[in-house]
Amino acid sequence: MFTLPLTRSEYQKLIADKYRAGAANAAGWALRDGRGQVYGWHRHEAGSEQWAHRDNAFAAFIPDTRRRHYLARIGHAVTATTGIDELSDLLHRARGEFDNTAHQAAVDGDIQEGMFEL
Repeated sequence: MFTLPLTRSEYQKLIADKYRAGAANAAGWALRDGRGQVYGWHRHEAGSEQWAHRDNAFAAFIPDTRRRHYLARIGHAVTATTGIDELSDLLHRARGEFDNTAHQAAVDGDIQEGMFEL
């Protein structure tokens, strides 16, 4: 739920959240993998059984208990967010617009620096 790949209705709801008044200061939950990439996002909902607390949000993102425990063991976690950065990242990834340029530049820099070390 609200994880990649997004359904059409999830995508539309997340777009509405992104452009809602006050979104720049909105609290939310991001589901991240062990590398920190965002695979899910949902707005924090005080009083909600699913979206008020971190553990409940993890269960809402990944309803299957066994799968959730496995993902937690390999580094997936739910983090609290403020603003729309993580939401925007998720929407870009959902549209296939993920840009790995910054990461590749860092890797290329590491390779070039290490080429002449003795």
